[in-house]
Amino acid sequence: MINIVKQRPFRRKHKSFFVKWNIPVKIPFKTIMRWILLFALAFAFIYFLIYIFRSTLFKPEYYIYNIRYSAESVKNFDDPVLYKIIKNQAKWENYYVLKHFKRNDILNLMRVKFPVVKDIEFHYSQKNTLDVKVIFDKVDLRFRLWNKIFGLYKWNTFLLYSWNVLWEGSDVVELPWYLSGLNNLDWLFFNYSYEDFLLNVDIISQVFGDKIRLVYLPGSKRIAVFVGKSKVVYISLQKDIKLQMTEYDFLRKYDPGFASYIEIDLWSLEWSMAIVKK
Repeated sequence: MINIVKQRPFRRKHKSFFVKWNIPVKIPFKTIMRWILLFALAFAFIYFLIYIFRSTLFKPEYYIYNIRYSAESVKNFDDPVLYKIIKNQAKWENYYVLKHFKRNDILNLMRVKFPVVKDIEFHYSQKNTLDVKVIFDKVDLRFRLWNKIFGLYKWNTFLLYSWNVLWEGSDVVELPWYLSGLNNLDWLFFNYSYEDFLLNVDIISQVFGDKIRLVYLPGSKRIAVFVGKSKVVYISLQKDIKLQMTEYDFLRKYDPGFASYIEIDLWSLEWSMAIVKK
């Protein structure tokens, strides 16, 4: 006897996958306008940058081939070394790079050799041409050594030319003839205070007035004051200047023989005593 077993037909089971999408039904109008505005601003900014670069940094006429110096600057001080620094740094450069990025570097280079330079201005006047104005500070004092004039500015001395006007209005101190042949005075304040020297010269000038000659004797730190044509007064810068000026003023007012003195030494003796020579 044969048993017959009936099998169900094989059926492949399939799994169903469902993905849920969260799609907003409606985007607010303000959000759309905000994004449009942001894209518009970004596009405008990029366009502006391209325009700026094309009209400034990449424009051939803004590259400097010619340099013109202000007549006022040259009149004040026209040392060729100073203007050569500007030329070497500015020529072949872009005007906008010079004005906004290199100006301070050039100014610092100039001040290394010429501290009296206060500022520098760049102006674009015409194709490939840079107008330069150098602004100088006031010179503290002048030293005359024979036919040479040296300017003094914050411990620094530098040669001035007779046709320059930078030194106009500043006091003049002469140096003795035995120093002739020197091309610089860098050693002048090696062991003497620059501030004290200026202060003492100012005090002496106030007491003696304008119609005098001041001769500085650096070896002994003395100043010889030539009053008129026949009188010289010796003052020590290592002693109290005000006391020496008080002593001179006393002699001038109360000594009957003062007019006949051709030489007055205010420093060699103690206070209230002076050496005079007729």
